[in-house]
Amino acid sequence: MKKVKLINLMTDEIRLGVLFFCMCFLLPVSAQTGQGNRITYKCSNEKLQRALMTVERQSGYYRLQYAMEDVAPYSVTANIKNASAEEAVRQLLRNTSLQYEMNGRFIQVYAKKQQASGRTRTVRGYVRDADGEALIGVPVCIGESRVCTVTDADGFYTFSIPVEETMLKFSYVGMETAYVRIPGGSRDVSRDVALRSDNVLEDVVVTGYQEIQKPKMTGAATTITADKLNDRYTTNIADNLEGRVAGLSTYGGRLTIRGTSSLYAESTPLLVVDGLPVEGDIKDINPYDIATVNVLKDAAATAIYGARASNGIIVITTKNANKNKIDIDFASNLTIYEKRNMNYSDNFYMTPEQQLVVETDYYDYYFFHNDGEIYDPIMSTMSDIESGKSISPLRYAYYQLANGEITQQQLDAIIAQLKNNNYAKEYGKKCFANKCSNSITCR
Repeated sequence: MKKVKLINLMTDEIRLGVLFFCMCFLLPVSAQTGQGNRITYKCSNEKLQRALMTVERQSGYYRLQYAMEDVAPYSVTANIKNASAEEAVRQLLRNTSLQYEMNGRFIQVYAKKQQASGRTRTVRGYVRDADGEALIGVPVCIGESRVCTVTDADGFYTFSIPVEETMLKFSYVGMETAYVRIPGGSRDVSRDVALRSDNVLEDVVVTGYQEIQKPKMTGAATTITADKLNDRYTTNIADNLEGRVAGLSTYGGRLTIRGTSSLYAESTPLLVVDGLPVEGDIKDINPYDIATVNVLKDAAATAIYGARASNGIIVITTKNANKNKIDIDFASNLTIYEKRNMNYSDNFYMTPEQQLVVETDYYDYYFFHNDGEIYDPIMSTMSDIESGKSISPLRYAYYQLANGEITQQQLDAIIAQLKNNNYAKEYGKKCFANKCSNSITCR
């Protein structure tokens, strides 16, 4: 095989030419990236805030900082052509009482009254967390004002403030806000700040017996807070939980977790309210009284409540729950009726004596003086007795007299005895008595 020798045709002069061309081509891009785009902007009686936002957007590099109350009163008219961001801001502020200051990528616009003394000083330093890691983009403000700067990628900040200001505010998401007092005077100050994490309560799972942090919870549990419940309006809590808790569903009016575990046995989950298992329906609980809902779904729940928890547990904590006291609601109804009067005469009935007088006149006529106007009273009464019909004691006594079984004196004795039998009065006396005697059992 014939070997071919490769010859490098690129001479040193060509290499230098290519390198020079690349440097010339990349140099404007680098300069543009470090200084921002040129600004071309024309406005007439435009709000200063909107004009500053336009300059910031066109620059693509600089960030403008200002207090809303400082720029809100001003409207500007300007005709900016191919200017830098600094020059554009200078033109916009020309007819206002505001000033600006360059601070790296940030252009700070502020009112002159913030530098009444005419002197400023520089405060610089690093902002880190408790582990020493740099915090990027931490706002550093003068007290509670909106005049601020932010830290860079290294957590470094530098801030020109009036000499009379002695308080800086450091705030960051997930960190405690820090207020740092710096000594007075006109000398520059170097101050490093370490921000501490917020003491945010970790997710806690309430099992009814204890409250345990979620990372330490070995079982499967879902926690729903009152804020999440209020996001969705439902008439009962069961419908609110459906779709939020994996494995929880309602079918045919029955609430189940992880599906139906038995065809015939109980399959609804155990309900625990404020630490106490209850046998009520979850639909009866007012959703607005609930603080948190914890749904325990796996076999670990059985270790807490036993076999009854085999279908899962719904642990509800109400907003009024208090571990130091127990509230018991008791309701009772007392109904009082007036004692009933059973006397015949007081209830518009005849007394037994009056009734005996009427019946005596009738049966005396019926058995002895009807002159054949009525069927044979003796045969008629005998037929009623044999057929099992009910007849009154007085009619039977007159029947006996007509058959010769008793005398008139015996009939009169029977009538006298029946006149004294006021059954209704005796019933009321015995059954509606205020006190029971020893011989009567009252129920």
